[in-house]
Amino acid sequence: MCVEIFCGTAGLTAQWRRLGLRQSFGIDHKAAKACLAPVVCLDLATPSGCQLLWQLLREPCVAAVHLGPPCGTASRAREIRTQDGNDPPPLRSTKHPDGLPTLSGTDAARVASANLLYKLTSDDACWALDNGVL
Repeated sequence: MCVEIFCGTAGLTAQWRRLGLRQSFGIDHKAAKACLAPVVCLDLATPSGCQLLWQLLREPCVAAVHLGPPCGTASRAREIRTQDGNDPPPLRSTKHPDGLPTLSGTDAARVASANLLYKLTSDDACWALDNGVL
C-alpha cells in the first residue's frame, strides 16, 4: 500500500487505488469535503499524531510514501504585494527560515507548528530512504 501524507483531497491516493493498490490511504489533519479516497485524520503537529503515523508507516506492506507538507507560512507569495493592499505579512525570510524573530501570537504559533511538520517531513523521507520505501 501507499500512504499520502498531507493529502488534502487524497487525489494521489485515489489514483493509487484505481491502479490496484486498494489498501492505500491518505493522512491529513482533517478530511476535506471533496475527498476522493479514504483519509485518516491525524494532527501531525502533536506527539500522539506522530506516534500513530510512525506505527502506520512501519507496517510491512507500506511500499511508498508521498509527502506534500503545507506551505502557508513558508510561501514566498507572502512577499508579493497585492493591489488591494490586503497583504499577508511575511513570516520567514532567507536570513530567518525558521521564522522571523519578531513574530508573536498566532503567527508565531503557526510558524512553530509548521516547523514541526517540516521536521517530520524530513524524518519521514530519511526513514523511507533508509528502509527501501519509495
